Amino acid sequence: MTKKNQGLSRMVTLTESVDVKTTPKAVWKLISNFEETWLNSNPDHLEITVLCKYKQHICDGFAYWQREKVGSATVEYIAKLEDVTKEKAYSWSTVANYDICRMNFKLEMGGTFLIEEVEKGFTLRHDFWIFNHGTVKGLFFRWFVLNLFGHKRAISKHYRTELGYYKEKLEKDEAEATCH
Repeated sequence: MTKKNQGLSRMVTLTESVDVKTTPKAVWKLISNFEETWLNSNPDHLEITVLCKYKQHICDGFAYWQREKVGSATVEYIAKLEDVTKEKAYSWSTVANYDICRMNFKLEMGGTFLIEEVEKGFTLRHDFWIFNHGTVKGLFFRWFVLNLFGHKRAISKHYRTELGYYKEKLEKDEAEATCH
């Protein structure tokens, strides 16, 4: 995002994270499997389709289509990945189509997934951002949706659900591997 765009909009950012006792390789394998793990990570994910030939090898330019519920909104988008560093991080961005109570509008959004070493394992963190390009209608809708509809809380809950699923799955897989 350019400084010019930042000046025209008010960005909303959220961060959610979980600590996991496993390896970056295991975390990466899980968070880079979009059509299976991503789809299953949240009951509000309605559909996910990878739009690349190599469905489990993510890299810059990797793209996927997703339709999901977030709070009272149905959200649909095609996201592209960038800044992919295997077993460490990747970022995604999109212009999403929002449908809330028959109001339709677009918001630019994205995030970064980070795998960071901590004292007793690793933290899987998702930094999320959402903004529009400063139109009065867009600013109103964003404020209305995020504040009056409680969408900001719904977004946080959505990502906590996903990260909780990953934590549970990773720690279960780690325990099973240790037992064998």
